[in-house]
Amino acid sequence: MTGLEALDLSRNRLSCSIPISLTNLSFLSYLNVSYNNLVGKIPLESQLATFDSSSYLGNHNLCGPPLALSCPTNESFEDQHCKHSEEHEGINGEHEGQDDSMNWLETPSFYICMVLGFSTGFWAFWGPLIVSRTWRHSYFGFLDRFSDNIYVTIVIAAARLKRKFLSQ
Repeated sequence: MTGLEALDLSRNRLSCSIPISLTNLSFLSYLNVSYNNLVGKIPLESQLATFDSSSYLGNHNLCGPPLALSCPTNESFEDQHCKHSEEHEGINGEHEGQDDSMNWLETPSFYICMVLGFSTGFWAFWGPLIVSRTWRHSYFGFLDRFSDNIYVTIVIAAARLKRKFLSQ
């Protein structure tokens, strides 16, 4: 892994500090650890300090360059957070008792718009057919006539082909 050039660990619910072993990745040119629960000081060794602040967004307890947030002087800040998260971590690494009421904010707007678009399109088409009897009869009459025309066209084409092959 020492030859790794890009590493994207964003939105993985990672916690505690950034491992110092990441400083050994000398070929790393892209790093994204945004929107996790990382805490502590960003290691200044190697290229980790050269990445811009967008690589570390959403980690509210992360500090040091290139972020504008300076680190507190007590070194126990990082250890307390990691011990606290380990105590509340349940089976399979899930946090027990954590309020999931804010998870709807993490839902991508794409899915919200997709649901709204589908429901609008569905009711824009089926709503009038359900409500209006004349529209319903007109629509299904059109479908009936259309399917009859297709059936007649296929039967006539098949009869012509049959006649053509029998005459030869």
